[in-house]
Amino acid sequence: MKTATTLARLSADELRAALKLPAWVHPVLVLASRRLATVLARFDDEVAHGISGGGNGVPAAATRALAAFGISCEVGGSGSLCDGAAIVLANHPGAFDALALFAAIGRDDVRVLALDRPFLAALPGLAKVLIPVPSDAVGRAVALRTARRHLAAGGLLLHFPAGAIEPDPAMDDRPHTYAPSWKPGLEVLLADNTPIVLACVAHVHHAAIERSWPVAAARARGVTLLGPLVATWHARLAPKTVYVQFATTDARTPLAAPFPANSTTWPLRDAADALFDQVRARFFPDAR
Repeated sequence: MKTATTLARLSADELRAALKLPAWVHPVLVLASRRLATVLARFDDEVAHGISGGGNGVPAAATRALAAFGISCEVGGSGSLCDGAAIVLANHPGAFDALALFAAIGRDDVRVLALDRPFLAALPGLAKVLIPVPSDAVGRAVALRTARRHLAAGGLLLHFPAGAIEPDPAMDDRPHTYAPSWKPGLEVLLADNTPIVLACVAHVHHAAIERSWPVAAARARGVTLLGPLVATWHARLAPKTVYVQFATTDARTPLAAPFPANSTTWPLRDAADALFDQVRARFFPDAR
């Protein structure tokens, strides 16, 4: 499968560059990425062409991809996702979070703002789902306009406002504060007063793997790719269940300039923090 071969190579490229490993390690990383690449290539094909006799679309394909890794998805508050335009703002613990959100949201008209990466560009079926966000200001503005057009047409937009990997509520017993981490640009998406649904994803990592020396050492260097890759090698290494909790909110961004990028009192961020802590309490009931 050509797409799987390309994905395995690109995964190896990213990990080798991130960890600054010598060239001779690259073939080993390609082999280590093979299962991840095979499952994602199948997922991409199912998104593009549907699944004969078994349902089609993004949610079904995502559910099948999670199952291939030995993962189920438990969802709470999914009734919040009505028809019509909506913005889902989610935390971003990485690993299997996007697949879990696709499955939990359950809508084929979902689109997601995602950093423009070669790995994602190698998934042609996802082209109808992803809105690539380039690194330059002009490209980012174009991506935001594309997202607003999708919302104006009644679609659903999934957005990770932090734009970077965040703590997993199932592995971090500290109270969470979103405020410093959300990137500017969200005010553009919310300017049309589109309904907002908050989402919190948890338990996307296997605790033993994340605490192992190689993965912990990589994470200390800012590299978060290794743990999720190891988790794809066998179902025993992956989390058994990923949890997704949705919540509605009436909070909106103040439209007066300047946008409060570092505000700790903005009600929308306060609501997101509260949801994170609610989900965290499931795993750390005695934490404060």
